[in-house]
Amino acid sequence: MIRTHFCNKTNFTTKFKKQKWKTIAINTFTLFPIRFLAVGSIMITAALYAQIPMFLYRETKLSNGDVAPLSKWRQILITPTGWMYRALLFACGFHWIKVTGKPASRKQAPIMVSNHVNMFETMYLAATHIPMSVAKAELKSIPLFRTMLQCSQSILVKREHHPCDKE
Repeated sequence: MIRTHFCNKTNFTTKFKKQKWKTIAINTFTLFPIRFLAVGSIMITAALYAQIPMFLYRETKLSNGDVAPLSKWRQILITPTGWMYRALLFACGFHWIKVTGKPASRKQAPIMVSNHVNMFETMYLAATHIPMSVAKAELKSIPLFRTMLQCSQSILVKREHHPCDKE
């Protein structure tokens, strides 16, 4: 029994039958490279496509200093990026995602707040809602993400520790 930092006790067991180990070995050498290439090609395609709506884009400021939203034609051109995120999820093995409940309309809930545990939740939200997100500023230094962050008008946050913060 291993005690994790959560309150529950977790049993970690790796007792697989021989057939399970064979399946894992076969998938490692066949399915993984195919998925890896699919994810890589979709990411590159999405990054290249994100440059189309951002062609000749200049950030304009409103009178209060905020950045103006993208024009309507640029927003329409961004729509296929949601399809690319869904293709990414499919390539990662999420072939069918069951959704329970009904989301509120943008008029009822103009702001969506979501805490995510991994990147798949972020990809799902990007595929279904194409939101403006908050991201760490370090992602802007990665060429693949730079145009996609600019295209989605992400709010980039510098995560620094203040001297007054308790550790």
